[in-house]
Amino acid sequence: MSREQNELSDHVTVLVFKDNYAARTFQIPLGWITRFGVLIGGLVGIAILTSILAIKYYRAVQHASPARVQDLEQELSDLRSAVNAKTTGNPVAPVQNVSSTVAFSNDGLSGDPAAMPSSVPGSEVLTRPFLFTGLPAGTRIVERSTIPIAIHAARANWEGKTLSVNFNIQYHLDDRRNQQGRIIILARGPETLVGYPAGILGRIASGSLISPEQGEYFSVSRFREVKARFGPMASQNALNEVEIILLNEKGEVLLYEKLVPNGVTTAVPQVQTVIQPQAPQVLKAVPAATEEQRNDPVAPNAVWPGPFDAKSSSTAKDPDLNPASGITEP
Repeated sequence: MSREQNELSDHVTVLVFKDNYAARTFQIPLGWITRFGVLIGGLVGIAILTSILAIKYYRAVQHASPARVQDLEQELSDLRSAVNAKTTGNPVAPVQNVSSTVAFSNDGLSGDPAAMPSSVPGSEVLTRPFLFTGLPAGTRIVERSTIPIAIHAARANWEGKTLSVNFNIQYHLDDRRNQQGRIIILARGPETLVGYPAGILGRIASGSLISPEQGEYFSVSRFREVKARFGPMASQNALNEVEIILLNEKGEVLLYEKLVPNGVTTAVPQVQTVIQPQAPQVLKAVPAATEEQRNDPVAPNAVWPGPFDAKSSSTAKDPDLNPASGITEP
């Protein structure tokens, strides 16, 4: 067999048959096919990459929109006011059994704030009332005595302009089981609200601020470390509060902690000195002394004012017009 027969051809031959006509032959070079395939593949890759970037940009705009943050903060403010009014006006006894339900509605909290389970005593946690207006209505709280996990070493530290939140989830029962659920972390400030993981905050049209099903899944039988990062932010004053929420698979609240980030700086207000203008001095007219007052023997050396005119107003400064000097006006 010759060398030419062993070499591959550099073109593709296409035979076209139709009815009883003679077959027609077309030859297409392999270089054309390769170039055409590369062009089609490049167009498909560009289309896929453009779609991915467009979806990411759309999600980033939806989650970082100032109008959305403002709406969420306004909703939180209204719900906090309603909760404070209900808690201070009509306190309810703490929950005593497992079947009791604490309903979180859009109007406020119908249970006792003190019934919310906390983690290890002595941890860096604020002891303010449990105000959880962001969860869907009807969210239940698991009885504290039945919770097999606890939060340990919870801390929030600033690393430059990035807020780092770290804590450990520990399973403290020796029953060879595990606890599964969702992790939600919120970091808020005067004008900022961010959540972990991404997508945890509900949309404007949703019924609640938080979407529990979007939380980070966890399954712990002994120990698990959790790390979250928020930032970079404009300044360390942008975030001054961190909330950690652990939910079970049914969406019920297991644990809740609120932290204050370390290293939060408070801006010192500048004291402005305001110079008040001095009120103009007003000269009051004093009635002239009578002849009897001038000749009074009780106070022969008293200086009695004369008639109020341009000269009498400068009597103290001009010795020629001062009666006490013994020189009288000619």
